[in-house]
Amino acid sequence: MPEYSDTILGSAPRDPDQQFWDPEMQTMDRELLRELQAERLRTMVGRIIDRPVPLFKRKLDEAGIGNAADIEDVDDLDAIPLTVKQELRDSEAEHPPFGDYRFDVTNVVRLGTSTGTTGTPTVSLFTRHDIWLEYESAARNYWRNGWRPGMTVTHAHPAYLYGGGAMLSGCLEYFGMCNIWVAPPDTDEIAEQGIRMWERLKPDVSFVAFSLGRFQEVAAKMGLDLQTDVGLPGYDLRGMGDKGMPLMTAGLECYANSSGPCGVDPGGHLHEDWAIIQAINPRTGREVPDGEWGDLVVTTLDRDNGMLRYDLEEAVAIVHEPCSCGETTYRAFWGGRFKDFIACQDKHFQVNEVERALRRVEEVKTPSLEYVVVRPAHHDAPLLVRVELAEGDRETVAARCVAAIRDALGVEATVEILERDSLERSGVQGHTARRRVGDHAMDLIHSLTLGDLLAEHRRSYPQRTALVCGETRATFPEMDDRVNQLANALRAQGVDQGDRVLWLGQNCHRLLEGLLATAKLGGAFCPANWRQSAAEMAFILEDLDPAVVIWQEAEIGETVGAARALHESGALWIQHDAVGEGSYEALVADGSRDDPGVSVDPASSVLVMYTAAFTGTPNGAQLSHTALLVQDLVMGMMQEIGSDYVYLNSGPLFHVATFMTTMATFHFGGTNVFTPRVDAEEICRLIESERCTGAFVVGPTISEILRDQQGSLLRPHVAADVRGRTPLERDDHRRHEPVGHEARRVRPDRGHGDADPQRLGW
Repeated sequence: MPEYSDTILGSAPRDPDQQFWDPEMQTMDRELLRELQAERLRTMVGRIIDRPVPLFKRKLDEAGIGNAADIEDVDDLDAIPLTVKQELRDSEAEHPPFGDYRFDVTNVVRLGTSTGTTGTPTVSLFTRHDIWLEYESAARNYWRNGWRPGMTVTHAHPAYLYGGGAMLSGCLEYFGMCNIWVAPPDTDEIAEQGIRMWERLKPDVSFVAFSLGRFQEVAAKMGLDLQTDVGLPGYDLRGMGDKGMPLMTAGLECYANSSGPCGVDPGGHLHEDWAIIQAINPRTGREVPDGEWGDLVVTTLDRDNGMLRYDLEEAVAIVHEPCSCGETTYRAFWGGRFKDFIACQDKHFQVNEVERALRRVEEVKTPSLEYVVVRPAHHDAPLLVRVELAEGDRETVAARCVAAIRDALGVEATVEILERDSLERSGVQGHTARRRVGDHAMDLIHSLTLGDLLAEHRRSYPQRTALVCGETRATFPEMDDRVNQLANALRAQGVDQGDRVLWLGQNCHRLLEGLLATAKLGGAFCPANWRQSAAEMAFILEDLDPAVVIWQEAEIGETVGAARALHESGALWIQHDAVGEGSYEALVADGSRDDPGVSVDPASSVLVMYTAAFTGTPNGAQLSHTALLVQDLVMGMMQEIGSDYVYLNSGPLFHVATFMTTMATFHFGGTNVFTPRVDAEEICRLIESERCTGAFVVGPTISEILRDQQGSLLRPHVAADVRGRTPLERDDHRRHEPVGHEARRVRPDRGHGDADPQRLGW
């Protein structure tokens, strides 16, 4: 009979006062650590050749490696070609179900999924040994943070086929912490359950980050403050430095707990006994110098299912300088998408690194630092920086700026000194010239606009389908052409920055085109509830005061007409489901395909969403470009949205619950499929024909789809991830309370409501 010990489901006990979780590995001599890496790398290469593991075997063949003994040192990795995620997707499609890059499928005890190009999810496989390795890696991170077994910790990660929630919970329990796993706050009721549990148990540590705003909102409705009343501790991210965030993960499919910060010196300590993590110059395939940015490339070690030179296509900077904490492992920083960095003289860097260099020059900081970085035309060209100067000798200051940039970034720069107020300012106070790079927004979080994103997709995904709507299919370049045509046509009609465009219609690809065209002009786009009464539509017409109304005759034409009669609007009215003169398509045909070239402030409002207003008139919440893009990034991570994602827009696009996944799909270069309204049979047809990997489908529709167990609607071979949600949008939402006059309104002269861009699921 088996006997229990406290190490069966957890780790061996440690002295809580010891500094490191695994002192032997975390403080190993660098030469010994490198020998260990080489030994484990040879073991991995031997397994690839002996089994074989076909995908990685082909990589070794290309490098001329036919035997494990050919690996003499870790540096021999540089000869092996990189592997990117698209190759994994292709492998699974060509060699179902798991692809030809797996080492061991027999001993797998857990899997997690992401999306796939044909509707089949990409699968991450874990053996008991691989799970243990992740648990031990996470334990090092927790110990560094000062956490100890016996503490309580809470999180709200999603579960089931999403592997992250199970992995996090397992890591916490293995470490010996009490795991308070609350449900993602999809509804107020579910959020309240978590809040009440926190109120009772008072957790010591919180992993609640992405859904924190949603929990705060519900707590406020309950009359509670999450920290002072409920006792939820704040989420503390350590390890921030000049280069930004510490590297903490290489993805669930590769190495979920690859590294973590100690809080003494910046950056995240790499777990180098279990992975060789490199910063690679994608042009040469070789490592960049210490502290410079490169592609994050990971080779896992000592795993049953490993990765060989897996390029995550994200930016990493690795610092070799010893850490003051005493750990001998290297530290690393994460920088987002590598292709968004400035490439110059074989160096890669972020625009904020240029700013930090310029701030060393006192003369250009007064009264504020204003500059523009011009992206080099080719990688050997000097970096051109334009800087404003209030007082001082221009030549001297320019030379000091050049020296500061050279010292900080290792590149030669040409610095042009300009008079104050020479550089273009944005239209919003507090957002100035320094947020621009050349003619294109650069800083990913604070300077990118929706128009910039579409232009990038045009360049990066020239053959990829961007949208499907009925008989209409368009690639990103075709979509961008139509958006430019619409924007230029609207501009010719007098639409300008700050103007509003109202959509009174059902789901359609023209809605997304309208948003993006308005975004390129610096305006705000509002998809209104097409189910409203004439009085409610008239209220929005009066409140929003749109310059343009794009409307629909089918199903709602009579209501729209009645609304126009109730409120005389000076707007340009365009019928999108008409043909011929005066129609949407006729307007688009009149516009130029050239980008309108309007300088747009990322902080300006681009989307207006009206609330349901059960007890009064609706509020118009305004979201900026930045807010939408931040939401996209979070939603993309939460739902594992990538460029292979195919999203069925079946829920109403006047509701943020549907719209936020639409925008995340667009942001990550996926495909948006549109259907005018919810129809169970049409949903099933589109899922099958377009190989949709995600959809917004509420409970009653799911019940209708599944009502016939023989599958009259849903056939067994329809492979899709239909994301059922709490019924956020029911038929009784189509009518609000009688329209009054006390609601906060959208017009700037009357105030406006603010929308939380992170009403998220965890």
